[in-house]
Amino acid sequence: MTSARDLERMEIDPDGRYQVSGLTQVERHALRVIKLLWLYRMERTRDVFQFTGFDLMDPILVVTAESLELRLPRSEWPHPNIPAPSSRFWKRVGWEGLDDATLTGLVDEARQARSGEYNACRFCGQRRSPEFLTGGACDDCAARHLGIIH
Repeated sequence: MTSARDLERMEIDPDGRYQVSGLTQVERHALRVIKLLWLYRMERTRDVFQFTGFDLMDPILVVTAESLELRLPRSEWPHPNIPAPSSRFWKRVGWEGLDDATLTGLVDEARQARSGEYNACRFCGQRRSPEFLTGGACDDCAARHLGIIH
């Protein structure tokens, strides 16, 4: 029979790579994030968890034993026509005194901050992240109206 502790261990360490007796502090924090924000993809090392949302507005959460870091998603252009996912620092908070309502509120604030960075294309009006606008135009309109080919 599988115990609740075994189920928690499988949830935060599905590959069984970090066998310890009991949960570490960072694992307890990660479980809390999993329970509150279940639509996130989890990656981990021994001491750090990263949670990435499936929506372009979802912040990236970096969980350590000491703090929760919220990062805003963005794209970089290492090649002219191939974007690569990236992120930038938004806010870091300590776990002490951080209740569930405050944690989910921070995630909502980060989503709103990212949404606020989006601008409408000056030609078609479609809202895009700043990384995907050239001269105030989306890629399609930049090619059509400005002659810019990406």
